[in-house]
Amino acid sequence: TLTGLTALLQSNTLRQALAPYVLGGAHGRLLDADHDRLGTADVQAFEMEELMHSKAAVMAVLHYLFARFDERFDGAPTLLILDEAWLFLDDPVFAARIRQWLKTLRKKNVSVIFATQSLADIKDSSIAPAIIESCASRIFLPNPQATEPQIRTIYEGFGLNSRQIEI
Repeated sequence: TLTGLTALLQSNTLRQALAPYVLGGAHGRLLDADHDRLGTADVQAFEMEELMHSKAAVMAVLHYLFARFDERFDGAPTLLILDEAWLFLDDPVFAARIRQWLKTLRKKNVSVIFATQSLADIKDSSIAPAIIESCASRIFLPNPQATEPQIRTIYEGFGLNSRQIEI
């Protein structure tokens, strides 16, 4: 456990650095336990919104989750669903990992579903080219504003023609 580790550390600086992540610390419930609670169930879901707004905890938890996900991506058919993905595009670490996943996970038999309510979230992200190039199958839901000039430009950037935008 992280609590056990901090008890053994000689360095007070390291103990202080780990203090928020041990039991009793502000984020101890996220990373410290007697055993790993993440489990190996076939279906797992993580509500990420609160975490993504917690700048103090997000980096440590994301790195842990990414490492655990990488362990699970072992060639077995896997579906990785990133819902409300706009939230992840605003975080440079998560955005970089999404870019990496889009380029590499196909080799590990992982399909990525990327869902967001606004195409502008993708267009304005630093990884827009990777998303557009790597996501061959796209589902666009009806948008009454799609024919407005500014919005139309976004749809055209995703490769839709005039008829498709009007539908």
